[in-house]
Amino acid sequence: MYEIHHAPKELDGDISVIKFCPIDTLLKFIDKLSESDAGNTVYLLTYDNKDSEQDESEVFITSNLDALAGILQSGICLFELKERFFIFEYASYEEAYATALNLKESSPLCYEEKGGVEP
Repeated sequence: MYEIHHAPKELDGDISVIKFCPIDTLLKFIDKLSESDAGNTVYLLTYDNKDSEQDESEVFITSNLDALAGILQSGICLFELKERFFIFEYASYEEAYATALNLKESSPLCYEEKGGVEP
């Protein structure tokens, strides 16, 4: 069983959770989003496994839902191993990247080291 956690730009209340199976339902959900997309939304997609202690997720940011669907279709085997998908909508890339930075803050690659690197 998989879950989609969807937070639209105009979130009123709690983030909706949609439980689904099989994984193709995620692609259908993104197709539904694209039907109502007016081209003024930035999407952030990430995923995780409920019981995983490690951060194994990646963050995808785009305003092109077709590109997002393409990423999911090309990696369908990888994504079948995940349990929860999070789709957030934003009015700007600035907001989406701020969330991405927050999501990856525990990664050693999140921030540049101060003092520079000697060649």
